[in-house]
Amino acid sequence: MRTVHTGLDAVTLARKWRPGAVLLDLTIPLGDGWEAAEAIRAIDLDMLLIAHTSRTDPEDWTRAQRTGFNGYFVKPTQLDDMIEVMRTYFWNRETQSQDARS
Repeated sequence: MRTVHTGLDAVTLARKWRPGAVLLDLTIPLGDGWEAAEAIRAIDLDMLLIAHTSRTDPEDWTRAQRTGFNGYFVKPTQLDDMIEVMRTYFWNRETQSQDARS
């Protein structure tokens, strides 16, 4: 696991390490979470992106979906809910990979 504190650093880290999942706050400095997500999507369309924010406006949720986030969690978050999103995402990805090999 790696941690950064800016959107710019999140994009740089995603480009370098190609993690399976990225958890982004939407209000981070130097490129907010939406900007970072757009840049990360340009690097890797399949990376799991999760927004973790204190923003509760439905417009933010809609914007996050348009930007390519796979999950949207408002703080404080139940960790089990976030783990379930990850489990489902990677299970679906593995299933699709197996189907492609068949």
